[in-house]
Amino acid sequence: MRVDLQLFHALIKAPFSLCRMRTKSLQAMGFYLATAFGVFGLVSWLAILNQEVMFQWFLDYLFPQDWHWALGKIVDKFFESQAKTILSSMILSGALVAASIILFPLKEYYSATFEREGRYDNGPLEEFSLIQQGIEEAKLLFLYLTVQAVVVWIGYYPFKATQWISITLSTIFLFASFGLDLIAPTLQRHRISYALMIKVLLKHPWLTMGFGMLFTAPTLLLGNYILTVESLTLIETASILFGVNIIALTLAVPVGTHIAGLVLEEARNTTRPAPRNRAIAYATLTVLLCVFSTLHSFFIMSLHHKSQVLKCSYSIDWDTFDVDFPGFKAFFKENKKVQISFVLNIANPTEFDVVIEESQLFIRNDGKEVSVIDMPDLAVSSRSIATVPVKFDAQVDFSSMPDFKKLLKNWEMQLEYEVAPGIPMVVSVL
Repeated sequence: MRVDLQLFHALIKAPFSLCRMRTKSLQAMGFYLATAFGVFGLVSWLAILNQEVMFQWFLDYLFPQDWHWALGKIVDKFFESQAKTILSSMILSGALVAASIILFPLKEYYSATFEREGRYDNGPLEEFSLIQQGIEEAKLLFLYLTVQAVVVWIGYYPFKATQWISITLSTIFLFASFGLDLIAPTLQRHRISYALMIKVLLKHPWLTMGFGMLFTAPTLLLGNYILTVESLTLIETASILFGVNIIALTLAVPVGTHIAGLVLEEARNTTRPAPRNRAIAYATLTVLLCVFSTLHSFFIMSLHHKSQVLKCSYSIDWDTFDVDFPGFKAFFKENKKVQISFVLNIANPTEFDVVIEESQLFIRNDGKEVSVIDMPDLAVSSRSIATVPVKFDAQVDFSSMPDFKKLLKNWEMQLEYEVAPGIPMVVSVL
């Protein structure tokens, strides 16, 4: 099928198949939509009410108490590092997978009802056994999780090239996975496995991608906007996108059924990939996984080694604290600087020597960044204390007494160092 015909069917002709819906199809649609909103609405409501409790339980279960603050900062850094498109794609892919697992029987019934009422001449049904259907869905779920993990991991690196690669891959994967998920029920009813299905759809990539783009691009753009609303938490954002995506899924089921009818005969006449080709594909995937694991093994080793920094304690030696005020006339002028100095103590209670390299001390007052200090490389021996002199300038409006009082409170200091190039770890000093 030519590219223009693929796009014509995906973007124009297939969506008009919604006009072929009749009474039973509309009833199936309403039941699917109501059930989806009921299930995901309840889950979202409970998740929003208990989001802080769930996150705290997660930290308590996996990590020591002393690590919680730093890990919370790492999670924040992780989501800040991801482009809005990547996060939106990840949420929408998660909604797609969740709906497929939980609502698969309803989606199958809805699709089958439309196929029957729409008078599609697809021949007799030859469904897989329930066990085989479960195996097929498990394979697809594993593929979804693996690809999404790799895409998100690539996006974590703070380089423009990796950001664009991650955005491109996540968008393509979202379009393709949406199309595959909605085309699959009809083909599976006629005994077409996912392996054969993917082989056929790869011959018509714009048919699948165009279909997926039509129903996910608006929600993807909405997600990019919602993620800029600072008052919404990630769970609240995900709940909104889940709700919008349910509407898109409901409308897309008949369209996917129509598109499946276009490639069904070709799929029946297509042979499964030869054992030799399957072996090559599995070998290639294994090599790619090995290469990927090798490239990131240094990060895992560095994280294990530098995690000892989280076990150190940090304190200011207040006997060394000093503020160097400017001349007397500065008290009647705006925005003059004072120089603040103190000694930072780093105590290492562990049995291992700790090395902190390429670190920075971020100093904030009343939520505003005052100074960023490049710290010297530090080596703290086991069960000993290292001292680090710190000196920085703070800008204060001496003509305003309330502003001057801020100098004496609301200080925050965070030590940030690299676990691997571009990947930070954060610990609280004050």
